[in-house]
Amino acid sequence: MTAGEPATSDEARRLPALTRPALQRIAGVGLVYGGSVGLLMLGEVMLARQVDAADFGVYNLVKQALPVVSAIGLLGYDQALTRESAARGKPVKFGRQGITSSVRAILVGALFAIYLIALLDVPVMPSIALVAAGAGVAVSNLISGVLRATGRTLVAAVAQQGYRMGTGIILILTLGHLTGGTTAWALAGTALVVAVWCLGLSARFQQPWQPTSKERHHLRRLGYGYTLGMLGLAASDWVDQALVAHLASTASAGHYAQAKLLTVYPLLSIGSVLGFLALPYFASRRDQLTPRSFGRVYARAGLVSVAAWVLLAPTAAAISHALFGYEASTSVLVSLAGVGALRLLYVLPSAVQGAVGSPRDLVLSGAMSTVAVGIQVGVTILAMSSGVLEAATLGLLVNIVVRLTTSTLLCFIALRRHQTVRGSS
Repeated sequence: MTAGEPATSDEARRLPALTRPALQRIAGVGLVYGGSVGLLMLGEVMLARQVDAADFGVYNLVKQALPVVSAIGLLGYDQALTRESAARGKPVKFGRQGITSSVRAILVGALFAIYLIALLDVPVMPSIALVAAGAGVAVSNLISGVLRATGRTLVAAVAQQGYRMGTGIILILTLGHLTGGTTAWALAGTALVVAVWCLGLSARFQQPWQPTSKERHHLRRLGYGYTLGMLGLAASDWVDQALVAHLASTASAGHYAQAKLLTVYPLLSIGSVLGFLALPYFASRRDQLTPRSFGRVYARAGLVSVAAWVLLAPTAAAISHALFGYEASTSVLVSLAGVGALRLLYVLPSAVQGAVGSPRDLVLSGAMSTVAVGIQVGVTILAMSSGVLEAATLGLLVNIVVRLTTSTLLCFIALRRHQTVRGSS
């Protein structure tokens, strides 16, 4: 197109503006995510009020291990499919990948179950539930990735969040009168039901994109980078729980989980909605992204995150004792609220980098996420003199600061390189 020519309709569609349909999709996905996470949070609050802290700790050790098992099972293939399917505008025919991911998740889940039983004294049955849940969530996430890339965001949200919604409904209907182990099996059962439903959806994909051998290799390379990032993110949310259980007890892990329930998870839930929509949105508009436009959006998002931090910490402190009869220290609640706020901000550079970054960028970012987990463990151990919960919280806060800083820098580098390549073509 020459200077002065009007933009074509095809170019206009690619402009990164939020149209009415886009806003409707955001509202629909927000409703699904908000409903799922809200129901699960309400159910978990009811469960935490009914069972002792040790039993609640058992449930959370299983639940928080689930994203780690799923991430290793998928090896980032679901995120790679989302990116490449969104760029092509059609679903992908992933063939045996669903079976491979499920088998890998089962094997990893079995290893985690052995670890929980042998080293953290988690009962056998809740630990085994992790194996079944991991396989179900791996299949659901794989198919959800394809659905959201091709515009079926509402169905994709249900596919990804269905097991949380189902578990929350079960807890609410039983008024929380379950054990931690029974709740872990409710989580596994709903994950398997949703996985079967997702397989039925995938059988009806129309005119799927059939990747060539070279394209499959590219998808795997992308996936490895996504895996490291997702694994680092999931591991950080599990390592702190495991460290508290190791260094103190499952009861302390339960109290720690109660504090996270009121601080980290509300903002993490909002971030999940935004992250779910952001990757396909930016991937389909990556030619429009510049470092300057990203910087403006990042500054606004930073202000929102700071405001959320300021508001959430005193709110959590005010209601924690009323809900659970246990009041965490102010430093723990303030730090955990900070973790939630920074996790909310982290969604933006993570999604943009995932949309425009090269496989090498993604691997580097993922490697830094893994390093951040190591730093988290070291900080937690070194800060033990301040108290186990305080040390675990500090380690988690340092982790997200390292990941956010690294991801932001790499995002600016990727955008500048992408802009240079675009200008020379």
